[in-house]
Amino acid sequence: MIRTSNKLFLVIAGIIITVYLLQQVNIIPSFKNIFKPKAVIIDNTPILITEIKSMAQLMTITVYDEVVIDSLKYEQPGLLGKILSYSSPLAIHTGNYSELVLIAKGKVIAGTNLQELTDKDFTVLEDSVSVTIPSATILDIITNPSDIETFSETGHWTPNEITIVKLQAKKKLVYRALEQNVLQKANQQALLVIDKFLRAAGFEKITVRTRN
Repeated sequence: MIRTSNKLFLVIAGIIITVYLLQQVNIIPSFKNIFKPKAVIIDNTPILITEIKSMAQLMTITVYDEVVIDSLKYEQPGLLGKILSYSSPLAIHTGNYSELVLIAKGKVIAGTNLQELTDKDFTVLEDSVSVTIPSATILDIITNPSDIETFSETGHWTPNEITIVKLQAKKKLVYRALEQNVLQKANQQALLVIDKFLRAAGFEKITVRTRN
């Protein structure tokens, strides 16, 4: 019986010594630290960045439009053919020209590229938050082949020349969208959506601005 007690004592003593040594090299925490309250530090900035980036599709403005592109191509002796946008008095005067008129339907999408956001764009202090977002830009111009109609065509136009005229149609779609203040509207939409999101997240004092 005594020998059994001695063996049990030695086992317990060995466990205690082993635990003590492991605590000294920080492999396991000390007993006093196991139940010691830990300070809770939460950085909301990465969460805010992730959530706001996921709202990108909510902050786009799409302008649908239809434009007409009238292009003339004329040749002079010894010179290569040249494509002119709209009209050329010289071509009309000489009568040595070809004309291509396209009607193009398409849409211009403007919005804020939230993938550019970093933690430097956020300042969070208790219930206050300040966010600086990128200014809106033209994100895409979409014209499907079925949306481009040839209204009239005289003379011979190569595929490359027709492609150039189609690019002019896209540029005109963008120009008309900018005339309708599409970028300003996209900025206003982004500021409004982010402001509502931050209020729903519990912030009381909110500042949202666009980059200069």
